[in-house]
Amino acid sequence: MLHFRPAAISMLVLALAMSTAFRLAAGTPGSVFPEIRLSDRIEQDAPGSAKTADSPRTEPNSDQYGGLVALSSPNGASGFFRVEKFGKRWMLVTPAGHAFWMFSVQNIGDYFFAGRKYSNKPQWAVQVRRRLRDWGFNTTGEFGAAEVWFGKNEQMPFLCIFRPVSNALRNTGGYVREPVKEIYSNIPPRVYNAYRGILIDAFDPKYAEYAKAFFDSQYNLGWIPGGAKNPWLIGYSTEDGDEWFGLTVGAPPDKDVIKPHPAWAVLVSMDPMRTPAKPGSYPIQKYADLTNYSKQALRDFLKSRYNNNLAALNTGWRSSYTSWDHDGGYAVGNGFLDEGGQHAWVASHLPAPTGDWNTLDAMTPAAKKDLDDFLETFTEKISSVAVNAIRARDPHHLIFSPDTMNQWGFVCREPVLRAAAKWFDVLHVGYQEGPVFPAERLAAPSATYDIAGKPMVYWIGLTANRDSSMSAFEDPYGVDHAATQVARGEKYAAYINHLFNVRGSNGDYPSLGIDFWGWQDQGNERSNWGLVSPRDNAYDGSEAHIAAGKDRWGFSTGGETTDYGDFLSAVRTANLAVYQELLPRAH
Repeated sequence: MLHFRPAAISMLVLALAMSTAFRLAAGTPGSVFPEIRLSDRIEQDAPGSAKTADSPRTEPNSDQYGGLVALSSPNGASGFFRVEKFGKRWMLVTPAGHAFWMFSVQNIGDYFFAGRKYSNKPQWAVQVRRRLRDWGFNTTGEFGAAEVWFGKNEQMPFLCIFRPVSNALRNTGGYVREPVKEIYSNIPPRVYNAYRGILIDAFDPKYAEYAKAFFDSQYNLGWIPGGAKNPWLIGYSTEDGDEWFGLTVGAPPDKDVIKPHPAWAVLVSMDPMRTPAKPGSYPIQKYADLTNYSKQALRDFLKSRYNNNLAALNTGWRSSYTSWDHDGGYAVGNGFLDEGGQHAWVASHLPAPTGDWNTLDAMTPAAKKDLDDFLETFTEKISSVAVNAIRARDPHHLIFSPDTMNQWGFVCREPVLRAAAKWFDVLHVGYQEGPVFPAERLAAPSATYDIAGKPMVYWIGLTANRDSSMSAFEDPYGVDHAATQVARGEKYAAYINHLFNVRGSNGDYPSLGIDFWGWQDQGNERSNWGLVSPRDNAYDGSEAHIAAGKDRWGFSTGGETTDYGDFLSAVRTANLAVYQELLPRAH
C-alpha cells in the first residue's frame, strides 16, 4: 500500500500549479484516462476547502507493490512487473496485475547511512522507505544498498543495475582469462585529443562470456534474494550510461554535448591493440590477446556491404585502400585495418577536429551512411550481450537500456535508438529542461518515442545549491537548477507534468515514470542532488534547519548551518496528483 501523510501545500506551489493549469492524463477516445486539470485536484487541498492540509487525505487503493487497484490489467496477474498499454498509455503493471507509474529514487547507497541518527543500517533503510512513501515515491532505484533494496519490513519495488561493461574492463571476479579491451585507450592522442570515455570492444567474444558469468554471480542474480523469482524486482538497468561513451549522448548539433561518433572511433583505433592500456578512469590493464575485434567487425560489415569489392568501397569513400587487412602497419600503411586517421578521407588534419570525429565532416555521404549503419550494428551487439546474459537465467523481469541514454536530455543518434529498441523492454533516458537548448530538450521525449517506439522512464536531477548544504559551490554546469528549494520544487512539478503528458506522433503516451537522482547531496560532486542533506535532514522546510527538532517518527532533525527551504511539499503534491489522475472517474 502507498502511505502519505497530510502536508501543508505552500501558496506558492498552489499558485504555480494553478497558473500553469497542468493537464495530467489527457484522455483519448476509448482511453481509461479522462481529461482533467491538476489544479482541480490541488484545489481540494487548498486552505479553507473541504479537505485542508490538516485533515485526512484520501489515498488511492493500492496493491502491496503500489499498483492502482482501480486500474487492473485485463491480462491479470503474472507474478512479475511488466509493461503494457492501457488505451493509448503505456504503463508498468505490478505482479498483482495493476497499473503502476514509477516514482523511483536512485543512489541510496549505504555510504549515506546516518550513523549518528539511526542505531543500525536496517533501521535506517526502513526509515528511507517510509520517507520515500511519505513523499510520494514508490521505488528504490539503481545504486541502492542491500538493506534498502531487500529490506523485509515495508518493502518497496526496486531496480537493479547489471554493469557488465564496467566490470568486464576490470575482469571483476576473474570470470574470463583477462580483461576485455576498450576502444578509446587504443586511439593515440595525435589522432584524437579530446575527452575520452569508455567504449568496450563489444565484438570481443570474452565480453559475452564474461557477461553471462557475471550476471549469474554474487554481484547480480546471486545477490538478489530469490534471484529470478523475486517479485519486488521491476527489472535490470544494463549499464551506467557513462560506460557507453558516445552511444548514449545526443547527436549533433548539440554543441554542449559533443562526443565522438563511436563508429569513427572504431575505424581509427589501433589494430593490434595496446598492452598495457588504461581505459578511461580505470586502472592500467595488461592483455595477451591484442585483437581489435570491433575494428575487424567493421571491416567484415563493409566487405559484406560492398560484396568484397574493395574498389567499390574506395569509390564510395574516395579512399585508396589497397587491402581489406593490413598493408604497411597501423597509421602508416594503406590497408583498411591500418586506418589511424592518417588519410584525408577520414580526418581533415590531426589531431582530428570536432567535425571529423563528431559529424564526420571529412567523410563522403556514402562513408557517413556506412558508419551510421555500423553504429546500429555495434549498438545491437553491445545490447544483445547484456540482454542475452540476463535472459539465459531470468525470463521474467524487465530489461532496461543503460542508465541513462539521451544524456543531458538530448536525443541519441538514431541508429543507437533503433538498435536499443530491438533489444530492451524499456528505454531509460535522461531528461533536462535547462539551462541550454530548452526547446530541443522539451521535444526530446516525443522525438525519441517516434524513433524507437518503446516506453520510457526518465532520469531527472535538479539542484538549488544556494539554498542547500552545497551553498559554497555553484550549481553543476549544464544541469537544470533553481535559486531556492521552493523554486526547485516548482521545476520538479513542471517536469512531472511534461513527462506524464509526452505523446508520440501516433498519440501514444510512452512515459512509465521517473528515476530521480538522488537521495542525498553529494559532496564529491559539490551538488544539491538530494532529497535530504548530508545530515539526513529532509528539504521539507522543517527538518533542514538550524534548530533541533524531531521528525514524525521521533528521529532527530536540525543542526544545519542555516535554514533551508521546502522542496518536498511540491514533490509530494506532484507525485500524489499523478496517482489520483490515473484513476478512472465515475460519471
